[in-house]
Parts: sequence; C-alpha cells; structure tokens
Amino acid sequence: MNRSWTERLPDCIAPACAALATVASLALVFLHLGFAGLWVDEIYTLNAISLPWREMVLERLMRGHLPLYFLLLRGCVAAGGGVPSELLLRLPSALAWAGALAAFWPLALRFLGRPRAYLAIVLFALNGVAVRQAAEARMYALVLLFAVGTLHAYLAAVSGDGRTRWRVLFFAFTLLTFFTTPTAFLVNWVYLWDAWKRRKANGTLIWMVLAPMVAALLTLIPGVLAHSSTKKQGEIAHVPPMNLLGHLATFLTGVPSRDDYFDFGPALSILQGFGVVLAFALLGLLFRSRAVLSPTQGATARLTLLPILVMGLTWALEEATGRQVSVMGPPRYLIATIPAGAILTASLLDPVLQTARGPRRLGAAAVLLTAILAAGSFLILRVPTEGTRFRALVGDYLKRQVRPGDGLVVVPAQVAAAVRLYLPGVPVDVAIDRFERDPARIADMLRPMQARPTVWMVLYRGLVTGAPTIAEKVLGPFDWELGNRSLGKLRVLKYIPGRTDNPTSKPVSR
Repeated sequence: MNRSWTERLPDCIAPACAALATVASLALVFLHLGFAGLWVDEIYTLNAISLPWREMVLERLMRGHLPLYFLLLRGCVAAGGGVPSELLLRLPSALAWAGALAAFWPLALRFLGRPRAYLAIVLFALNGVAVRQAAEARMYALVLLFAVGTLHAYLAAVSGDGRTRWRVLFFAFTLLTFFTTPTAFLVNWVYLWDAWKRRKANGTLIWMVLAPMVAALLTLIPGVLAHSSTKKQGEIAHVPPMNLLGHLATFLTGVPSRDDYFDFGPALSILQGFGVVLAFALLGLLFRSRAVLSPTQGATARLTLLPILVMGLTWALEEATGRQVSVMGPPRYLIATIPAGAILTASLLDPVLQTARGPRRLGAAAVLLTAILAAGSFLILRVPTEGTRFRALVGDYLKRQVRPGDGLVVVPAQVAAAVRLYLPGVPVDVAIDRFERDPARIADMLRPMQARPTVWMVLYRGLVTGAPTIAEKVLGPFDWELGNRSLGKLRVLKYIPGRTDNPTSKPVSR
C-alpha cells in the first residue's frame, strides 16, 4: 500500500539534514578561507614552504613533522602561480575536508545503516574542530581524511570482511597518517589495543594493525633522531586540564572546543556546556549497554575515549612526579577520533530512536543537531583569532605607517614570510630567530638600524629572545603600540634612533 507524502515525510528529514550538513560545511569552509589572517602555526607553515627544499625538510624535522603535508602544500602554491596567499595556503585543507566528507558517507551507511548513518553524517560534517581545521593552513584536515579511510578499513576487518584490500588500505592510510604528523600516535595506538582485545575472535587483526605501525616506526627512526638532536624546545601545546571536558564534548557531540589562539566567547561557551551535558548522557548510555556493545561500538568507543584518558593520566603523572611526560594538548591533536566519535554517538542513540515514533524522533534529532552544530561551526569560523590581529596590525596599521627609509625588524624570523605577505614591497631588514638568546649577537644585528629615521619591530611570540629590551639599548626608547605596557603575544613597537626622551607614555595611535 502506497503511503501518502505526509506519512513519508518523517523518513526524508534525516537524509535531508545529512545532505544539508555536508553542503553547509563545505560552504562555510570555502567562504571562510580568507576570513581571518594567518595565526602563528599557519605562519610557521608559510615559513616552512618558503625555505629551500632541503632546509624545509630539516626545519620540519626540528619541529617534529615529516614533510608530506608541506610537500603537497608547496605543490599547490606552485600550481597556483608560486606566490603564497591565504587562499592558496588553506585550499589543500579545504580539499582534504571535502574528501573526508565524501569518504565518510559510505563508512556511516555501511556500519550504521539507514537511518542512523544520517545522524553520524551530521555529527561529522559539522564538527566544530574539523570545520575550524579545514579552513586553516595546517595538516589536520589531511589527517582527518586518512582517519576516515583507516577507520573504514579497520571496521571492515572487524566485521569479518577478510578481503586483502582492507589490509592494504589500512596499511597505506596508517603510514600516510604517521608521515603527516607524529600526533597520530596519540590515536592510532588504540587500534593495536582494540585488536589485542579481539585476538581470540579474530587473531589476524593484530597483525594487520601491527605491520603498518612497525613499518612507520622503522621509517620514522631517522626523522625521530634528527628531531631529537635538533629540537630546541618542546612542541606540545599544553592546555588546562579542564579542557579535557571540551575534548569529550567535541568528539562525542561535535560542538566546538577551546584553543588558545582564538576568542571562544559566551555563545560558544554555552554550546560547549550543552555538549558536555550531552556527552555525559551518552557516556551513561555507553556504560549501561557495555555488555552488549557491537564490534563497531566497541572499537569506536575505545578510539574516542582512550586517547582523552591518556591525556588526563599523563597530566596527572606529570603533576605527581614533576617529569615532563604529559601529552595533554588541544583537540586538533586528537582530530583522528572525530569519525569514530560520530559513529559511536549515532549508534548509542539507537535505543532512543527505535520506538513506534522512531522516524519522527530521528527527524527531530537530526534537525536539532544540524541547527546547533551549524551555529557552532559558523561561530568558530567567525571568532577573532591571533591571525585576525596579526593581519590588522601588519597589513593595515603598518602599511599606513611605514615610510621609505624606515627599518623593519621581525621577531621571530619565522614570521618574516607572513610580514612580506601582508606588506608586499616592504623589505624585512632584520629577522631574529625565535631560538636566538645571545644578547650580543642580537645587538650586532640591530646596530645597522641606528641610521634609520624610524625602526618598526613586529614582535609575535618572540619575547623570549629579549629583542625589545636589547633594541631599547641599541636604538633608544620605543613607543608602545596600542598604548599597552604588556608585550603579550603580538605587538608592533616603534623606535626612533637617537631619541633621548622617554615616549612610553605616548602610545602610537592606530
């Protein structure tokens, strides 16, 4: 008997929301590729691809990264004419995100089936962290693309599909992930743990997982040794322990999570609070159904929760022992858990939706999630960031202030390429490396600037060099940009060599 359109309507809402979430996610990302300026990590990306090939590889190893993503990015910039721009720098991330979205649809439909797959697609497509990273010149959207492929191959093997192609794909995607970022170890070890737990039911799983991990470790040994011998500081961006609640909410519900380079704001804080409450409700569902979890639920639960647990445990161990063992960092470090979290959450909602009014409940849940997460994705792309301020200070303020003959000093040197991007045609006279600590050497670099009528210093997370204080001794007192005596992370300082009065009470106007 044919149903009327009013009877069929509830069945159409969830797939429509999934399609809308996918299209909205792509639209938001591509429309925001040039919205904010480059923040410090993106600036380091630009600096890396601006170096000669050999120096780029060595510089990336010093920072703890293999150069796969940077080789792809460099090729993209070259294909676009060779001149970096915000659009070209961020385009590979947006394309990787489009690929991840396309790959997630068959993953969700295969292991969840209709209609729950549509909820998972909404959760994945509008995940605030994923959307934020898709609009940045960083490697994490590429990691997310590989993570979708890795999860699909693994779940296929767990479900009993023993075809060779899944082993090959798991091997390839695992290796590609490790070659993109070392933070892959924070998530991918869970596959080994899950395979070990299933060794009696499926003994071949552990060898499928172990092979690419061993291959990755063996091929990474030269890079690890180079990094260990050349690194000059730790590269983990630690976060407060309370941020782990935000991580949990992000990976289970898709709401945006905090980071230290953008202003979170009250609206996003409310969304995150909603996500935390929902995340704990989902954990309750998981705990109550722990004895009857499907293979897919078991694997995705471990992939979602164990990396967060490890972050918390290493933080507690560091607090207790004083040893630097914590790996607790921002949510982007665990971005590979997002596909598993979306699958897990959609599957946990199954008992709630499997009722006589299931289609209506599913449709309502899909609409609500789409609206909430779309708002979160929009807000997380619109918030002011360090990059917003950097572009305003350099590309707007300095562009109006610098005159022919003025000197330009950049601290650290790794920011120089971004200064040139926003100040085309203005040469950088002195670039002081972020690891330079010798006052005498810095003073020698600054002395030629004594002949300039005005010297401008762009200081972006370079206070540790002591350059502002040394420049004050060499060039004289400086004006405080913004009329603020706090150097902070980003400042533009104005020196007038030979000046004898103290102008620190006369801030430079904007």
